[in-house]
Amino acid sequence: MRPNDRRGFTMLEMLVVLAIAAAVATAAAPSFNALRARIALDAASHAFLTTLHQARGEAMARQQRVTVAPMDGGDWRSGWMTFVDDNLNGRIDFNEVELTRHPALASFIVARTRLTAGELPSVSFDASGFARSGAWQWLSGSVMFAANGDRRCIVVNAFGRPRQLTHADAGACAAAALHQRR
Repeated sequence: MRPNDRRGFTMLEMLVVLAIAAAVATAAAPSFNALRARIALDAASHAFLTTLHQARGEAMARQQRVTVAPMDGGDWRSGWMTFVDDNLNGRIDFNEVELTRHPALASFIVARTRLTAGELPSVSFDASGFARSGAWQWLSGSVMFAANGDRRCIVVNAFGRPRQLTHADAGACAAAALHQRR
């Protein structure tokens, strides 16, 4: 080996590679944000759907009214809780048993509620698994989660069956909530 043979990269070669890597990262950043938003949206809608299924099952198992309601009483983005609603008011009170709690959603997720009955944005299930309002009226409706133009719609029919609509737009979400027969 000759003493003048050197291995490695020159400073110029290293700077060119770093410049190319920076350009690729800058071009990919918006798609990473969109991916992050889509994953958060999927997680929120799946968690909400799972909570509704669990609440319905818990109501039938306990033979008591179980309610899913927003943590702050009005906005699903604040998170939600599931509880045994002894006095049927749609709000957790001091003596009622809290079953589960879901943390607040990411700030870029929007949640909209459309229910056929009841003043509060909550979903209650009776001992038979039917969706009801606080006044024992049949309840059906939808909760739509949205972020970056992407939407997920969770629909509950009056029989208490929650499901997620695929690729739902706002109009389809509202229409499905009010006219769902299954």
